[in-house]
Amino acid sequence: MKIDCIGCGMVVLDHLCSVELYPPPNSKNKLLDWTQQGGGPVPTALAVLAKMNNSTVFLGKIGKDRSGSTLRQELYRYGINTDWICEQSQVQTAQAFIVVDRQHQERTVFLHRPEALALTPEDIDIDHLPDCRILHLDGHDIKVQTRLAREMHRRGAMISMDIGSARTVPDTLMQWIDILLVSQDFVKFTSGSDFDTIAYELLKRWQCRIVGITLGEKGSVFVTREDRFSQPAYEVDAVDSTGAGDVFHGAFLHGLLKGMSYRQAVQFSSAAAALACTQIGGKAGIPFENDVFQFLQTK
Repeated sequence: MKIDCIGCGMVVLDHLCSVELYPPPNSKNKLLDWTQQGGGPVPTALAVLAKMNNSTVFLGKIGKDRSGSTLRQELYRYGINTDWICEQSQVQTAQAFIVVDRQHQERTVFLHRPEALALTPEDIDIDHLPDCRILHLDGHDIKVQTRLAREMHRRGAMISMDIGSARTVPDTLMQWIDILLVSQDFVKFTSGSDFDTIAYELLKRWQCRIVGITLGEKGSVFVTREDRFSQPAYEVDAVDSTGAGDVFHGAFLHGLLKGMSYRQAVQFSSAAAALACTQIGGKAGIPFENDVFQFLQTK
């Protein structure tokens, strides 16, 4: 039996707080709230999939410490198979400190991920991994993700990639990608073209099935080999956009797994991401499938 989605990527313990306005240096300020949640693009997307009753497996590396134990337990509570998570002794689990500016609806992220937490091909026995319908990656730890993409492509899986920041991912990995979703930060240094054209250029360069660019409050644009379309963002009483793109990706993959068309899956994932923004943190606002459909009925 195939797993619906195997995900491989960075896993982080997020420490989130919100302030009315991001403070200047050398000041003392009151926090409006504070919470701690597991983060990372792939684990958050898998949490969406698991909450919507898909079978999931996570491949990643944590430190052998209390933070790592907290992350493993949280993923397990969501229903994600954690048997393939690696532990690294004498290394602190990756941490992110996130300050949400309520007035401007912006966030500032400080990330600490020791190099020793990078997955290597020796960490995963790829030959004994179960088959999957979708492999979801974040473009970190290039060697192991390239091997995974090549092997799962050979087994018939679709390969999905989430690139949420402005960085380079080599063609040796990108050549295997079927589903590419990137943020506007990834393409912000590209000039002279609109987002539709940029998406088409990415589709053509790497021969993907579909490419999407998420644009925050401006929605998203998508291109396939036969179609181009855009999706506006849904209006909600937003509290925090942390993880909204990751929720979008997980909900989009859920839509594909359930047989939705690309346009239907984008509409569904846009609604899921909007609902996620009504809570602070990447996972707290993840909706159930029925919540998304009920929300869409009001639009």
